[in-house]
Amino acid sequence: MSKLHECFLKYSLSVQKIQYCSHYILIYTEKQIYLFLENDIQRNHIFSLFKEINYPFYQQAINQDDDTYGLYLFHEDQFIDFKGKIMIQALAYLHQKTLIINSYSEQQLLDLYHSIQKKIQSVLDYYENLLDYIQSFSFPRIDYYCLIINISIIFQSIYQAFYYLDEWYHHKNRDIRKALLIPNSDFDNFCYSKNSYFYDFRGCKEDLLVYDFVSFYRCNYDKDNMKNLFLEYQKTLPYSMDEKELLFCLISIPNIVSFESSIYHNTVRLTKEFDYIKKTEMFVSEENKEDEKTDE
Repeated sequence: MSKLHECFLKYSLSVQKIQYCSHYILIYTEKQIYLFLENDIQRNHIFSLFKEINYPFYQQAINQDDDTYGLYLFHEDQFIDFKGKIMIQALAYLHQKTLIINSYSEQQLLDLYHSIQKKIQSVLDYYENLLDYIQSFSFPRIDYYCLIINISIIFQSIYQAFYYLDEWYHHKNRDIRKALLIPNSDFDNFCYSKNSYFYDFRGCKEDLLVYDFVSFYRCNYDKDNMKNLFLEYQKTLPYSMDEKELLFCLISIPNIVSFESSIYHNTVRLTKEFDYIKKTEMFVSEENKEDEKTDE
């Protein structure tokens, strides 16, 4: 018996509809909507920490006696216009409450540099090899052609990532700030109604402070108010200059667009990736201008 069906029986849920979302399952009954998470084994440890630090943006599971899955009440958003602002405040507050400083050795700093450098290089190698393959065709198909005429956009973004990685490393700042991070930083993982909270804390771990905003940015880069959301985060927990440069590096790394689907879907994914790169270039440029004004 699956955990989902075990949950139905244990809590006598008269299910009318099930909706499979990207990170969780919604269960619709006549009176209430429930949210179901598989493998919610971190829950008790994370929630105990939240009680200790007085972090309010979570809700207790209905099945507190069993952490092999999580069953929660689901509340639909009531104040959509302010959801992004409240979510980023909740994220920044979590980071502020769990912030620590690790003193890296020179070797640890160099290892971190090389690991990110290797990631960027792998993306560059992928697109260079793909370009060589495509150019072997006399008449490339439309999705390949779409990549060829826009490949400079991808390469420029990759070189920008290399540039900001070097700028970050040259600071030689060995005091690395870390915090508890939420892997799923999408809007779908946050409820903003009478009570505001994140739904899914699975995979939470302590890591570099900037990583959460990198995840948040990649999920929500196309939001019109992204610049304002970044400024909202900075009000609670401002980044140092080297942290900003690391952020710019990581968000500038293009996604790898595979060509395993239909020509149409490949072209759509490429178009979205070009849009991501252009918006990211604009975001980084505007933030650099703001920093220049501050330095004057």
